[in-house]
Amino acid sequence: MTVALEEQKNHHEDFIDERKADKGAISKPLAVIENWSVVQSVISQRFQPPEMGNRLRGYVPRCPDLSSTKLVHTSPIIRADLDLGLIETRNTIYRLGEASEEYKAWSAGCL
Repeated sequence: MTVALEEQKNHHEDFIDERKADKGAISKPLAVIENWSVVQSVISQRFQPPEMGNRLRGYVPRCPDLSSTKLVHTSPIIRADLDLGLIETRNTIYRLGEASEEYKAWSAGCL
């Protein structure tokens, strides 16, 4: 493993460990979300920055709780670490896969 990958793995573990400490050692499941974007709410599909209170919208492949891959809206974002590609919501920590093309275009012009 390269030094950069080892450092990223260590940062990821620190993020998870910090979350466990904040919640009294209760861990959250880690899921990957693909073709994602950030929206204000389930009703308002306007793109937003990945900040507290906004929600992820995207596809969670092979999620054990879902019969197939389908579009999901998360609970509100609690914490985001874009350097690590991790977003925490009430029940789950999401590893960000590829953002949607529309969201990439929006964020290039707005962020």
